[in-house]
Amino acid sequence: MECLPLRRSTMATGRLNSPTPSRANAFSLTRFLAIAAGTSFPRLGLSLTLCPHLPRRRTLPSQVRQPSRPVYPRHPLGSFSSAMSVAWPGDGEDAVPPSPPTYDDTGKSGSWPDFLSTLSRQPPLDDVAGPAATAPANLPPVLDTSTLPRAVADYVAGHPIKGDALTYRAVLPLPGSGPAKVGLVLAQLGSKGDGARQILDYDTRKTSLRDAAVEEDGYGVLEKDGEAAVPGVLILKVAPDGIAAGFGFRPGDYLTATSATLGNALWPKSTLEGVMSAVNSRGVVAEDIEVEIRRPAAAFVDTVATPGKGVGVSVVGETYEVTVERPLGLSIVETPNGVTISSIADPILRSRVGIAEGDRISHIDNALTSKMYPVSTVAGVVSACASRAPGVKVRLRLVRDVSVTASADLVCADTECSTEEMEQEASSSALDGAVMGYRSLSDAPVVRASGSNTHRLLLSRCREVLGQVVKRSVRPEAPGSGASPLPGRAADRVLQSLASAAAPLDSRTLLAVMASYSASERHADAVATFERATGYAADGSGSRVDATGNELVPNPTALNLYTSTALVRSYGRLGSAKYAKRAFRAMASGRYPGSKPDVRAYNVVLAAIANAGSLTEAVKLFDAMKWGMVEDVPPPDVVSYNTMMDVLAKRGRTEEVYTLFYNMQQRGLKPDRVTYTALMKAIAAGGDVEDGREVLREMTSAGIQPDVQSYNTLIKALCDVRKWFDAQSLIREMEYAGIFPDALTYAYLMTGLVKAGKSRAALTLFESAILDPTTVKSTESPVVYTVAMEAAAAIGDIPRVMEILERMEASGIVPTLKTLTLVMQTNIRYGKHAVALEIYRGHFEKYDIKPDGLVISASIRALCGLGQFENAASTLSSYRGADRAMTGRQIMNAYGEILQSTLREERFDLAAEVFNEFLGANYIPSKSTYESILRGLRLVDTSRSGPRTTRPTNDCNEGLSVLSQEVIRDTGKNRHARFQFLLQIIDAVDQRKVPISGLFYSAAVREGTDMGDIYRELSLDMLRVRRGYKEDGDENHDNVELSSLTWQNALTARMSGEITLSSMPVLRVQIGKAEQRAVQLAEKAAVYRRMQKLKKEKEIASSPPSQDESSE
Repeated sequence: MECLPLRRSTMATGRLNSPTPSRANAFSLTRFLAIAAGTSFPRLGLSLTLCPHLPRRRTLPSQVRQPSRPVYPRHPLGSFSSAMSVAWPGDGEDAVPPSPPTYDDTGKSGSWPDFLSTLSRQPPLDDVAGPAATAPANLPPVLDTSTLPRAVADYVAGHPIKGDALTYRAVLPLPGSGPAKVGLVLAQLGSKGDGARQILDYDTRKTSLRDAAVEEDGYGVLEKDGEAAVPGVLILKVAPDGIAAGFGFRPGDYLTATSATLGNALWPKSTLEGVMSAVNSRGVVAEDIEVEIRRPAAAFVDTVATPGKGVGVSVVGETYEVTVERPLGLSIVETPNGVTISSIADPILRSRVGIAEGDRISHIDNALTSKMYPVSTVAGVVSACASRAPGVKVRLRLVRDVSVTASADLVCADTECSTEEMEQEASSSALDGAVMGYRSLSDAPVVRASGSNTHRLLLSRCREVLGQVVKRSVRPEAPGSGASPLPGRAADRVLQSLASAAAPLDSRTLLAVMASYSASERHADAVATFERATGYAADGSGSRVDATGNELVPNPTALNLYTSTALVRSYGRLGSAKYAKRAFRAMASGRYPGSKPDVRAYNVVLAAIANAGSLTEAVKLFDAMKWGMVEDVPPPDVVSYNTMMDVLAKRGRTEEVYTLFYNMQQRGLKPDRVTYTALMKAIAAGGDVEDGREVLREMTSAGIQPDVQSYNTLIKALCDVRKWFDAQSLIREMEYAGIFPDALTYAYLMTGLVKAGKSRAALTLFESAILDPTTVKSTESPVVYTVAMEAAAAIGDIPRVMEILERMEASGIVPTLKTLTLVMQTNIRYGKHAVALEIYRGHFEKYDIKPDGLVISASIRALCGLGQFENAASTLSSYRGADRAMTGRQIMNAYGEILQSTLREERFDLAAEVFNEFLGANYIPSKSTYESILRGLRLVDTSRSGPRTTRPTNDCNEGLSVLSQEVIRDTGKNRHARFQFLLQIIDAVDQRKVPISGLFYSAAVREGTDMGDIYRELSLDMLRVRRGYKEDGDENHDNVELSSLTWQNALTARMSGEITLSSMPVLRVQIGKAEQRAVQLAEKAAVYRRMQKLKKEKEIASSPPSQDESSE
């Protein structure tokens, strides 16, 4: 093996080296801000100082160590059957493997003498085969070497691995001596296999003590269930471009032995200390070390790939034991995988016992001690059975190969999946084979399906599918992209597969499903899955739920500390602090078995309580942790302090944040990047940006490298106070430090420009960023595009808004709920109701976005704008109680919008139906509801701030509203229907014994007064009823007696002249302080008109008759 030449490395002294894209990026942002602020900015330059004093790396010798014994050749596909087609060493190029021997226990046929003559030709077994695999099986699958770095591929090709799929050896270079990194992170499991307390990075030889959270690595390699939870040295992480990946190492494998200091012997290892001791001592005499890797039986997968398709057959071995009498009635044959049953003479063995052709005999009990001993040859089976007389029972341990369909990639690659449907189909095909294999076990009487290797494989594949989908959906370079629906859909598919196979979930798979739902912000589904998978009520009561109608098989053992903590987290993200506390109390009280809360669980419930707005309760819980006031409450850690500091920072309580910051240091806790960011957020909220920059410098001096979020916190604060020069300087400092702006950086800058009235400058920044190849990646986020739409909407450029939306979709960026809501509201504001309705009906379903109350309200306004009032009413009725999508305030505003729109078109019957539905839903009209009705009837003046029924004037005749003056020109029929609708509203509200508003009362009185005749008289009746007596000057001064008569009936009685003054309908009015003047003017106008009428009638009656009248 040739060693790769190494080049002398160079490095820049001082700050990090800033590449050309960073310089271009710095120039574009900082120079643009300077131009936007009215100043110029010089072109940036960068000088580097080379440091030639660098140590040379050690390399492996050119002569590669050859194996000391025959090994099986390594096939590119990792198939043992393919390897067997290659000639054995020393047999010549044309040599072929010997034919497998056979033996028939029935005595009818056999070739035992022939087998004895062929034993000498059998290749020697590798001595690494242990109890897990006594015969040569398939070599572990490895990565395609074409995807690995050249140095790694050459090293792997020059060091063949030895062994089988369950136990194998590999030669690794010692740290710092190989051509490339090994890429291996090891973890030491405790005596109970319950987590890793010590972590070792093989390449750096650094060990660290850390807690093994399930979130530590994917979906929890460290958390082992059932038989997999064994102590030892576990492979925690494998770098995809390292030598370990080239050998086929996988997370979850165990390192069981290492080579001795001298020689080729292997010594077992069970601790990281032993591994490090072997590595250090081996480095004195050699540059490589041989390690033995054991793969758990649950992870055994022998993939024989189909060329060109990447899909083949995977085999999982299932072990079971049976007791039979001699003669066994079995025909066995020796195969590369062991002693295999070729035929069964006794049908009882097949029907009752459950033995099947193709099963392999791995162990036979001893006739004297009953201890099970492994067998790997036909001779061994015959020897174990020959000493027993006929009729004596023999206990056999057999292995059954379960075939499942496997996929080279559980989820299709980015270049293969052009649509979400294709990716979902790829993930489905990865699970179908395992589901079919599990179903076949369910029909077998001898193998227990639940907890079997096939079951573990199915669950492992489910977790891998979910992990890959989540990884593809998360875009760290584009924060604010919104939740992708893909993880939630993958979780749905996983649950469907497990339900169809009747396979219960374990804790790790349940945790992965809940995490996938949370990634899609489907937290309610995560809560429901917890209840369905564990069988425990998710409300914290600890009771068992009824399994009727539950498609999943409940597994109580899936409930543990991690899944219970995930339940509390889901409630917190739902904003339900009440149920988060209930679930947490169930953990602490033991109602959720095996879920005693640790500090992580306390941090989760602390965040749930604080984010729900219960700051006082969160402070009490934090104090209980800090001062140890409650037994068994763990002390706070850095995450606890960060949670409280962030909550207090959002509320602008800077002094308390400082207190926590210094208190955690006094307790010996070292602040991290999140701590300093929360402190800067609190300082920036208080308006002291300079102190925030001082904290940033202190953070750097403490050895903590700020990230883009740290800089964004100060940039947002500077943009809010319009300090463009300081923001420009901070961006330049950030880019000099090698930290590139992300989507939030551009969003904060553009938002600040829009708030400052510089929307065109914000659009210019947006266009320059997306056209620059060095910054286009930072703008590929819905947040940036949404702010650009806000800028276009601020200047009234609606075509620009729609153009940005089209460009956003063409770039493959999925619009968020906020984006589509903004587009709908903007189009409605400018009268484009059809476009808004098209967005509602098309885009939300296209991107699987659930509309919220704002979107539904906007769609109702769009329908009303198009005159589709019936559709608007039905839409409101359907969403009114559906999953509480709309708040009470939004529902009342939507009713007001429908009432106003229908009344403008004089659809009084429909408006009455909508108002009755409104009251039937137990809603009480508010002032805004009455104002919407009056606007629809054109009885209020909306030309000034706030609704007005009259203009302030001393002349009662001119105390009418402008719009009411215009109504006078309407036909009498329309005015009668309008006034009758006012009375209908008064009667409907009175049935609920609720008062009407003073504004509505004054409008009704004013309208009746303007219409004259009987309408004026009814308005005076309303005035008398409200005051409780008749006005001075009337003939009867007795109090008015209220009756059950409605105001609509009173109007009819007035028209027919049948009403009596002794009985009047009920009228309840609530007059606010702002409505008093409108009520006074309306009542004054009604009395004034009545006095004018009486005066006119009196003058006519007292005047002398004219000459014509006298002659008559």
